[in-house]
Amino acid sequence: MLKVGFDEIIRKIKEEKKLTDIEIQVKIDKKLNDLSGLISKEGAAHIVANELGIKLFDKAGMEKVKINELLIGMRRVGINGKVTSVFSINQFTKEGKEKKVASFIAGDETGRVRVVLWDEKHINEIENGNIKTDVIVKIDNAYVRDSNGFKELHLNGNSSLVVNPEGVVIDNVSDVKLSNIFRKKINELKERENNVSILGTLVQLFQPRFFEVCQQCGKKTLFENGNYNCSEHGIVGVVSTPVLNFVIDDGSGVIRGVAFRDNANKILKMDANTILGLKDQLKFDDYRLTIEGNQYILNGRTTKNEIYGTTEFVANSIEEVNPEVLMGELG
Repeated sequence: MLKVGFDEIIRKIKEEKKLTDIEIQVKIDKKLNDLSGLISKEGAAHIVANELGIKLFDKAGMEKVKINELLIGMRRVGINGKVTSVFSINQFTKEGKEKKVASFIAGDETGRVRVVLWDEKHINEIENGNIKTDVIVKIDNAYVRDSNGFKELHLNGNSSLVVNPEGVVIDNVSDVKLSNIFRKKINELKERENNVSILGTLVQLFQPRFFEVCQQCGKKTLFENGNYNCSEHGIVGVVSTPVLNFVIDDGSGVIRGVAFRDNANKILKMDANTILGLKDQLKFDDYRLTIEGNQYILNGRTTKNEIYGTTEFVANSIEEVNPEVLMGELG
């Protein structure tokens, strides 16, 4: 988990930008005033650091991403994958010079992606027969592009490709090839967009609310005449399911987000039954401080809050950010 405390943020701002305590506090107070009711003191400090271009995270300890975490526009990312198919090497002419491009499909337990090779030393691995079906590859410092609605992982001369790396085991490979979800900055989001993704810091977490769903089908129920009624199953037993509201900042702006069910569980790192204990305000106030300041990738859609006239983000999936992804985005 990536977590930088308030005092550490202040220290980094002073150290890198040579600002005084008073100058920093003025900036934080302005954010608190501008976003009244949306962020905590810690969240405001995160935003100030982002806007000043300060990297709060140490590159040490970075990890690779899973294939299903790859998103269009990512840079300096890496995967471990098992080769499932290899394509013919293509030749083309550019600026009067003969060049080559090669590609193969690699997969892990979360998905599959086409890997495109532009550098001769990487292409030689295919020409020499080293990259073939069922071989495991370790890729670093690659970038993700769109190709006709699917993601591709591209390697250039600065990228690393290791065949059969020691200690890497991939037993199962998913059949899913990754369709595109487009990464955007928060200030680029529009109303009612589908299949979009944002990466940001959770700067404010609100106490979870709950609704009752049918034990049999999971649909929301209606409480009538002392019973819970499901539109499909009639009077039923119910399960309390959480809905979580929060605020995400990515340096370009902030947006209110909402997560339901399993996605709420992921943020809170609890199962639904344990989350019920957060109905107690004091328990929640203590616990939210362990969540605020964490970074997440949210895939989903935007919607308009008709009451306040604001754009909000509804998360279809959410993952805490792997440090390698974060450094690629902020680098």
